[in-house]
Amino acid sequence: MAGLIQNRELDPRLFGTGPAAETPDPALRPGSPPASSAYLPLELKALEAQVQSARAQGAAVEQNLVKFGAHVQELVRSVDGRLERFGASLKRLEASQAQQFQDLSGKHAVLAGKVNERKVNDDKILDLIERHNIIVRNFENRLVTLGRTLSEQELQLHASNAALDEARQDLARMKCR
Repeated sequence: MAGLIQNRELDPRLFGTGPAAETPDPALRPGSPPASSAYLPLELKALEAQVQSARAQGAAVEQNLVKFGAHVQELVRSVDGRLERFGASLKRLEASQAQQFQDLSGKHAVLAGKVNERKVNDDKILDLIERHNIIVRNFENRLVTLGRTLSEQELQLHASNAALDEARQDLARMKCR
């Protein structure tokens, strides 16, 4: 493209300006044919070729823009589809997570209830064991007391038997006398 477009300057004499405007070229006077008439058509042809080339390039750029726009639209649709799928997956994942959280919360509540029930039962069992131990200690104390009382009564019985035997002997002596 750079090879097709060349820097060209217009001859200031053509428009009647510049240093050569005071002495116009007789070939450039109105109504007179140009001195080099073969030069202008070649220049016009080159200019027309450049314009055609620029138009072709513009059409190619426009066609590329249309292709690029279609490609961008296709990418947008693809990205939108992916985003929708990701959004749907995220919603399903959040719903699944919420369901699992509810399930775990329910299981935790059931487990906490069982733990509390077991704790209450353990406390009841400990109370029963303590009451049993108190009853056993009281029974042991009573047995010890009963053993003492029995020993004391045995001693009294022996003492009474000894006194009775002595009294019988005294009676038997008195009878014998």
